[in-house]
Amino acid sequence: MNMKLVVYIALFCFIENAVDAGPTECYSCTDVDAATCSANQKSQTCATDPNSLGITHCGTMVGIFKNHSKSGNEFEGIFRGCINCADKEAACFALGGAFKASKVWILQACKLECCTGNNCNTQTPPLSQDAINVYNPFAGVPGLTVSCLPRE
Repeated sequence: MNMKLVVYIALFCFIENAVDAGPTECYSCTDVDAATCSANQKSQTCATDPNSLGITHCGTMVGIFKNHSKSGNEFEGIFRGCINCADKEAACFALGGAFKASKVWILQACKLECCTGNNCNTQTPPLSQDAINVYNPFAGVPGLTVSCLPRE
């Protein structure tokens, strides 16, 4: 057999397997607490589900949210589903955009854990100080906080 042919076949097999490395299914749910989310989670097909945010990882995100309503109450919530998670900051911003588009919740801070096996996203990451800031209208303005704004 020609040596070049052997190399091409080996390379093709390697590339084909590398592309299929991500999960095909992940648990999917969104709720205000992990127990309710777990109880109601369904399996999501990453490549075809319209709510999928990627095909490379399964993820669980715990975050601080605000209601989209005028009251804007803050609360913690949890999301599980398919997501591209090589860059966790980009993944958190993708989640923020998806939640904003739903016009129900606004994601403010995000703590994300990802995995690559089918339905492997059963973990619940603790929300901590190193959470990624997704939406804060006062971020990046030194010394400016909500409390120093004049009241209307």
